[in-house]
Amino acid sequence: MSAPFDLTRRRFVLGLTTAAVGLYAAACGPEEGGTQAPAAAPKQAAPAAEPMKAKEQVPVTILAPANYLVDHPEKLLPIFHEKNPDINVEIHHTAKMTEHVITRSIAGDLEDIYTWWMGGQDPQVWFVHGITRAIDDLVKTHKVDPKEYYEATWNAHFVDGKQFSMPWQGQVFGFILYYNQNHFDEVGLAHPTNDWTVEDMLAAAEKLKIVKGDQVERWGMRFGENHFAGERFPGYVRAFDSELFNEDQREFLVAKDAKFQDALDWYSDAIWKRIGEVYTPGALKKLGGDPSTFGGAYDTLGRGTVSMVARGWLGATGAMVKYLKEDPSYRYGAILQPKGPTGRRGGWMTSASTNLNKNSQHPDEAFRFMIEFTGREWSVARGLQERGSTTLNGRRDVYHDERLQQSPYIPKSVALTKAQAMDETENENCSYEGGGPWNFRVRDLWRIENTTTRKITEGIAPSSKDIVEELDRLMEPVMAQPRPGLGIAR
Repeated sequence: MSAPFDLTRRRFVLGLTTAAVGLYAAACGPEEGGTQAPAAAPKQAAPAAEPMKAKEQVPVTILAPANYLVDHPEKLLPIFHEKNPDINVEIHHTAKMTEHVITRSIAGDLEDIYTWWMGGQDPQVWFVHGITRAIDDLVKTHKVDPKEYYEATWNAHFVDGKQFSMPWQGQVFGFILYYNQNHFDEVGLAHPTNDWTVEDMLAAAEKLKIVKGDQVERWGMRFGENHFAGERFPGYVRAFDSELFNEDQREFLVAKDAKFQDALDWYSDAIWKRIGEVYTPGALKKLGGDPSTFGGAYDTLGRGTVSMVARGWLGATGAMVKYLKEDPSYRYGAILQPKGPTGRRGGWMTSASTNLNKNSQHPDEAFRFMIEFTGREWSVARGLQERGSTTLNGRRDVYHDERLQQSPYIPKSVALTKAQAMDETENENCSYEGGGPWNFRVRDLWRIENTTTRKITEGIAPSSKDIVEELDRLMEPVMAQPRPGLGIAR
């Protein structure tokens, strides 16, 4: 298979040794001085034994995002090959997943399996356009038990009543508050608990900040991103008992839901009226800083420039490893996202898909590896990586696995809180709701969200009815459009 310029290959082959058996004829004459026996009639030579043939291996290829599968395949693939000597798995990586899947599908040499994040709804588009195979029959044939997965995670992998993938990763966005334990100890504050409300969070931010003159040396807190747009946006407003979409994802609700305005106003007030407490690009700019140096959420937490990161996601433990290595005294913890005014926490279930190429020549063998890849051992190993993605699969036996609670680079309390957060997906605090609009145009909505709500986070304007009305006016035409084609520039 030819490879695009951005594709690298890592080949893992279980070698099978075949012994070649040769037959050698020995001509034995009588010993010197002995009496030669009368010549016997020549015996019919036995037919030569045919060489033993190794069982032919079926090749299965899997495509993964660059830098996601770093060190654990070397340990786990040989185990899979030993149990499945008839399958030879080869892992490929690409930095341009969407482009690769579409162009390689057209060319007829797409990998058997390909994995991708579902938030942008690309896997859903691939399925409805016939690139991906429905796997309902294989799930039934191989007796995969949906109960091994969190219900919200499992349900995320259906479109139009058909299962299009197996869960590879599963996590809740907007459901965790990470905090620097050392900062709380320095100012004599008790560590956060799961009883906290969003107001408790802001009150702690006021005490944790360090301001000297017109400069902020340490910010009390920040939200996970520098804007509200994107996959995490529903989690922000859900804490205020507001929903972006109706149940079938065909209607955008912000203009019809007074609670949405309440949510946006709360975040706006926290950002605009609490300089030094809530770190945003706009607050940084107001103090003469450069918004381009804003930095990632967990970099700022690890460097100690902020004390808390609200609305975090569950894969953050990988980003924190380097800070724990650099400073053994560094300590951080996590609680569930503090409760909103109605007692709801918010949150948004997301997942990543493992898809089966509709044109795979070996669907059964490929699915056997998919089961392993989306199972417990591969996910736990990924969670223990010190490089690459550490986001876990959406399974109870993974999130509650004791090995993740014993890692020197994942505080036990954090591992337990991550498991608690996933357990919360089983109640009304968090849901999947189809992952976005019915027509799979979520990326278009994100661009609109960023255009409007960034005014709040970038210090351009506070929350207002005008912003909500603009958001709704721009969203409606997108919601009315049909599902997109296979254009790669989405």
